[in-house]
Amino acid sequence: MRLCPLWRMLAYVVALTVFQLRILTEFVLVLIAWRPHPRSPCLRDLSITVRQVDLRLRLFSSWPRALLSISRDRKSPFLDHAAYNRFYNGVWLVANDIIFGLALGSFLLQNSEAIGQLCGHVLEKYSISTIDTTIEWLKGWPAGLKLNSDLDHFLGDMFLWMLRIWSEILLTVKPALPGVVSVIGAMGIVGGSMMVSLATDIMSLLTLHIYWFYVGAARIYHWQLMILHSLFNLFRGKKRNVLRHRIDSHNYDLDQLLIGTILFTLLAFLFPTVAVYYATFCASRVIIMSFRAVCELFLALFNHFPLFLVMLRIKDPARLPGKLGVCAALR
Repeated sequence: MRLCPLWRMLAYVVALTVFQLRILTEFVLVLIAWRPHPRSPCLRDLSITVRQVDLRLRLFSSWPRALLSISRDRKSPFLDHAAYNRFYNGVWLVANDIIFGLALGSFLLQNSEAIGQLCGHVLEKYSISTIDTTIEWLKGWPAGLKLNSDLDHFLGDMFLWMLRIWSEILLTVKPALPGVVSVIGAMGIVGGSMMVSLATDIMSLLTLHIYWFYVGAARIYHWQLMILHSLFNLFRGKKRNVLRHRIDSHNYDLDQLLIGTILFTLLAFLFPTVAVYYATFCASRVIIMSFRAVCELFLALFNHFPLFLVMLRIKDPARLPGKLGVCAALR
């Protein structure tokens, strides 16, 4: 009987703590989803780590209500199997995520120096030296393509100048890579998914120059295509109506046709040079995005794999909703 007030006080403290954590969670979720402008991206759209934090906070905030619902339904003859499976599947996923994160994090912490040096070497080789060699190769006649020499050297020198600046930045960051690996390893205490998402964001930051090269080449390529399309309409005696958003007929003067012919010829001969640079940096961007897609695939497995349902199918199939098997549900 003497323990009753103590248990009540403990329950009050736990409830108050959960309430405060829920308020803090809602504040963080609102901050993550906040947009300064309706068309501007939020933090969740810019960072995979923030997206993972948002997913985990939403999962944790739903647990108290789900736990109360399950404990209340256990006293009734009707048990919501879907809510039961959803709750314990989330618990299993988080538990396995933390176990995997602790194992991988301890490995990274013990070998942070070697892994940091290896990452620096790989980063310098493939994101600096390889691109430098590729641009120098493009400044000649790549694969026998006879490009415009002046434009080729101008674009090559411009991208090489930007690459030199980024290489100097990378040299200052390279000694800190072992510390970055240690930080990623320390994040294993909150799960392996957080480690993967943080590593993906850091990789995106360290290869930001490839994104800049791709955006610059894509803009030039797009502008040249639009100009060529407009000049092609000039040959057809057409003109784009900006107000009505359509192509209308138009009578051009002889001087306009002559200038249009000269410009179209110049841009047509310059187009292969721009297209080669665009294709090169587009391929580099695709490689980076492929690596990021693989990381997001691992995150999807960490966050959404029905591990508890698979175990329940093996142990007690009757608890699946409607007593359906996995194969029948997939059909």
